[in-house]
Amino acid sequence: MSKSICIADASVLHEISRSIDSARHADMIHGLTSCVDQGILGFPRDVATELTVIARGEPIWSWANGLTSKIDNYNPSISWMRPFMGYVQEAGFEYGIDGIESGENAMATVGCLCLQLQSESREFVLATEDNGETPLRPTMEQIANLAGWSMIDARGALNHLGLGHLSMP
Repeated sequence: MSKSICIADASVLHEISRSIDSARHADMIHGLTSCVDQGILGFPRDVATELTVIARGEPIWSWANGLTSKIDNYNPSISWMRPFMGYVQEAGFEYGIDGIESGENAMATVGCLCLQLQSESREFVLATEDNGETPLRPTMEQIANLAGWSMIDARGALNHLGLGHLSMP
């Protein structure tokens, strides 16, 4: 039985990087690259773009932006935007997602990717640190709960990917 795909958003990749001692960042990059190569870790290009805003200059930003074509298969069809926005409205945000700065819009693309994978009956787990509630937009946790997606945090993602030994206690 193959391992389910870990679909990561920018918040979880940033937290993974922050949870690992800087002396182990090269091991982290090697491990994450191996996971992408094996097809057990993926994310849309928009996640790398969002990391440019929230993690510029950090190893995780450089790594994600250097993946180029390795993550092309994780860019979902735009046709999933309407169903995703249905969940946004169901979460109580009738007018959509407000307050997302330029470059911080990967949430919708990650959500669309999850919907696409779900429609293809592919096993996946959403890795995110976007939890709780915010006033201007739903969190990924809220969307995942409405959509019935399995969800893990940064530590859970590291364990899922076989990289749990890298995180600090």
